[in-house]
Amino acid sequence: MNWIQEQGLWLVRRGLRGIGLEIVKSPTVIDFLQFHRVDLVLDVGANIGQFAKRIQAAGYKGEIISFEPIMAVFRKLEAQAQKYPGWKTIHSAVGAAVGEASIHVTANTVYSSIRKQSELAAEFDAGTRVVTVENVKVVCLNEAVDNYSRRRIFLKIDTQGFEKEVLAGADKLLEHCIGLQLEIPVEHLYEGVWSFREALEYLEALYFYPSQIWPVNSLGTDPSSIIEFDCIFRRSRVCGH
Repeated sequence: MNWIQEQGLWLVRRGLRGIGLEIVKSPTVIDFLQFHRVDLVLDVGANIGQFAKRIQAAGYKGEIISFEPIMAVFRKLEAQAQKYPGWKTIHSAVGAAVGEASIHVTANTVYSSIRKQSELAAEFDAGTRVVTVENVKVVCLNEAVDNYSRRRIFLKIDTQGFEKEVLAGADKLLEHCIGLQLEIPVEHLYEGVWSFREALEYLEALYFYPSQIWPVNSLGTDPSSIIEFDCIFRRSRVCGH
């Protein structure tokens, strides 16, 4: 920041203080990655690579492994990853055990899920409309990621209601994770998912505690109410660190 920018910011802050307001920088994902010296990001439910591109644009230089099960979406992800060194892609869903599953592919593919939708989904966004069902391979992170014991790992999960299954297949790997990021619901767009409290209790039992929380989506019938939060969790006990 140059002198002119510093003076401009000082004047803005001074003006805001005069009406009782203050500029405060909130911590971000990239702050977490840099402070904890993360060198491997596991991007589960990558879609076309939005998360990976965002952290790279913000300065992350480490390795990324992205998982995406839907073939048409994976091709776009793969094309993006080829532009960046250290970004690997795997065409697969992630779950509790190796196998196969059926994924409900939606008009807006970010809402695609192995879980069936609740009645709320259609009210929430027209993009949740299921257009096809695709059979996909499922891997578990314990087996899909090699030589993770000496890495400083950050696990991001965006699987639309399948987060608990991803974690169940990563119990050994989680011992070496610095942090997690996942969506936790208040209202349910998918059937059979955990509640906000259940998610917090499950993660606390694994020694993960909230580090950052911010709103993702609001309720269509009540835009003042959030239905999902993105949460970063920090592990209090990490093997080998």
